[in-house]
Amino acid sequence: MRARALRWRIFRAVALFSAVVILGAPSAVPAAIFEISSGFRQNGFNLYGSGEPATVDSGAFSYRGALCPAAGTPNFLCGRIRGYSGFAGGDSGRILLRAEARLKRTNADATSPELAAYVDARAYSGPIGGYAATAPGAYFVFGLGGTLVNTKTDPDVTTFAFAVAELAGSGPYQAVQCFGVACLPKEIVQVKVEDWNVSSGFYLRLRSDVGITNFPGKTGWDAEVVADFADTLELLAIQLLDENDQPIPNVHLTVKNAAGEDVPIPDTPPATPTPTATPPPGATTTPTPLPTVTPCADPPCEDCENCVDDDGDTLVDRADPDCASPANGNGAGLADPVAAKALDACAKRIRKGGRTLVLARLASLRACVKSVSDCVQLKGGDGACLAKAQTSCTKAREALTAAAQKVDAALVKACGEPAVAAGDLVAAAGLGYAADAEACARRGIASLATMADVAACVALRQACAVERLLGFAVPRAGELATVGGWDAATALPCLDATSVGGGAGIGADKAKALRKCDAAIQKAVAKLAAGRVKAGHACGAGVFGCLQTKPGDPRCLGKASAKCTKALGVLPAIVAAFTAAITKACDTPPLGIADLRAPEGLGFATRTAACAGRGTPALATVADVAQCLEREVACRADQVLESQAPRFRELLQAAGAPAP
Repeated sequence: MRARALRWRIFRAVALFSAVVILGAPSAVPAAIFEISSGFRQNGFNLYGSGEPATVDSGAFSYRGALCPAAGTPNFLCGRIRGYSGFAGGDSGRILLRAEARLKRTNADATSPELAAYVDARAYSGPIGGYAATAPGAYFVFGLGGTLVNTKTDPDVTTFAFAVAELAGSGPYQAVQCFGVACLPKEIVQVKVEDWNVSSGFYLRLRSDVGITNFPGKTGWDAEVVADFADTLELLAIQLLDENDQPIPNVHLTVKNAAGEDVPIPDTPPATPTPTATPPPGATTTPTPLPTVTPCADPPCEDCENCVDDDGDTLVDRADPDCASPANGNGAGLADPVAAKALDACAKRIRKGGRTLVLARLASLRACVKSVSDCVQLKGGDGACLAKAQTSCTKAREALTAAAQKVDAALVKACGEPAVAAGDLVAAAGLGYAADAEACARRGIASLATMADVAACVALRQACAVERLLGFAVPRAGELATVGGWDAATALPCLDATSVGGGAGIGADKAKALRKCDAAIQKAVAKLAAGRVKAGHACGAGVFGCLQTKPGDPRCLGKASAKCTKALGVLPAIVAAFTAAITKACDTPPLGIADLRAPEGLGFATRTAACAGRGTPALATVADVAQCLEREVACRADQVLESQAPRFRELLQAAGAPAP
C-alpha cells in the first residue's frame, strides 16, 4: 500500500465496531463513562473496556486469542491490541484517546486465514459548562501523531494498516485519515469550528486497523502491519472566538469527571513543537475549508445516507432537517439561453455516464462475488478455484477502472469550461451541486470549483450507493470480495467488510440451490435498480430540459409530466417481478428462510435490525427478505439519481410525481 499524505474530510458513518466515551453527561448520568471496543477478526475474540479511564490490552495473541508461538515457529503469528480513553494527566480536562493494533506473520503456510485487528475509541461530551450561548467560532486544539508499518515479502499477499481520527463540534465531522508506511510525528493541530453550540458538546474518535490476507494460497512469506497510535489524539484546549476571530474573554469551559465534578478545559493553545521527523511529501496539518450544516444537538441524530429514520421523526435522510437540504432552484433555469442549452447537454452527459458507471460497478462486484461464492459453496474453498476467482475479480476491477476513466473524460469535455461555466454547475438555477457540498466534502472533495471536482464527487457517491446496495443484498459480499482480491479498506470503503460466514459453505445438499437463490437475488436487485434509475432519468431529464431551454412553456412541462407518469407507471410491475423471482428461487425445497439467514448460507440474519429500520419488522419468511430488499433498492437508486441531478426532488415535484 502506497504512502498517502494526511487529508481532511467529513463523514457521518461510524464503523461497526466502536467505543463510546461520554463526558459531561446530562444530570441523569452525572459521571463520565469511558469505553473501548476492539477485536481480532476471523472467528476471533473481542475485547471491551469501560470505566474511567477505560483500557484494553490483549497482550500478545495468536489465532483466536491463543498465545503467540515461539519465534521461528512455522506459520508464526503474533499480534497485540491496546487502547485507552480518558482524561490525560488525571482530571486535567484534556481528553486522550489511544489506539494500537499490530500483526506479524512469518514463514506462512498456504492455509493462513484472513486476519484483521482493530481498536476503536470515541469520546462524546454532553453539554459543556462555562458558556451559555452559541459562540461565533471556536478553535479545538489537539495533538496528533502516530506510526504505520506495512511490510511483506510477497507482493501477492494483501496487507493494510491505517488510522482515522475524527472531531466534530457544532458543524460537520472533520477527520484525518492516514494510510501508508509513515505518518506525521505528533504535532499540534488547530481546527476551527464555526458557530459552536456549546450545549451540544463535542465528539472525538480514534480508530486503528491492520490486516493481512493470503489470497493466492502461497507459502513461506513474511508480513508485518502496525498502526501504532498509542499516544495520539489529545484534546489540548478549546478557545472560544468572537465574530472577529478574537478570543472571548473570561470564559472557562468545563466537563464533568466520574464524580460529577466540573473539570476545567484548557483555553490556551500550547506552542507548536518542532517536528521530530520530516513529514511525507504533501502532508499538512491545516484543515481544508469545509462547509457547515446545522448539527444535531439531541441524539439520536439522523444519518443522512442510511435509508432509515434514525431519530423517529418520520423523516428519512435528506428529508430530515438534521441533514443538508436538497437542491431547489424554485423552478428556475439559467437566464442566458446559450448557457442553459449547454447546461442541459451537460446534464444529459452526467446522467448517461453515471448510469454507465453504476451498472458497470454493480456488474463487476457481482461477477467477483459470484466467482468466489461458487468456490466457497460448490468447491469447499478449493485453492485452485479461488485462484481463478481472484483472476476473474482482477479483470473485472481493471475493466471498471478503464470505464471510469472514459466517463470522466467525457464529462469534463461536455461540462467543463468553456462549454459550461463552473458557476452554473453549483448554482441553484443550474445543476445545483452547491447543495451537495457537504456530501462531497465528506468524501474528501473539499470544493466544487471545476467539473473534475463534480465528476469525482458523483463517482464517489455513486460507488458508495452501489457498494451499500450489494453489501445489503449479499451480506457476505465484503468477505467474498476480499477473498477475491479487492482491498476493502481503500477500494470498497462503503462495503461492509466484516466476515459473516468465515469462509464456510452451507453443505453439499443445499449448495446448488443456495447458489441459484443468491444469483436470483443479485439479478433481481440489479434489474430493479436499473429500472428505477431509468424511470428517474425519464422524469428528471424532461423537466430539467423544460426549465433550461423552454422556461415558462406549459406545453413542454405537460409533455415532460406525461412522460414521467408513464415511466413511473412501469415500476409496480418491475417490483412484482422482483418479488416473484426471489420467492421462486429461494423459497423452494431444499431451501428455506433458515438457509438465507444462516452465516454459512446467505447471512441475512445480520440484516434483521437494518430491515426493521426499513419497515420490515422481522425476517421470518423469504417474502420478508424480498420486501426489505425492495426498499433498500429504492433508497439506493434514488441516492444515485440525486448524486447525478441534485435538483432531482424538485424536478419530480414539478412533474407532479412524489419525491423519493
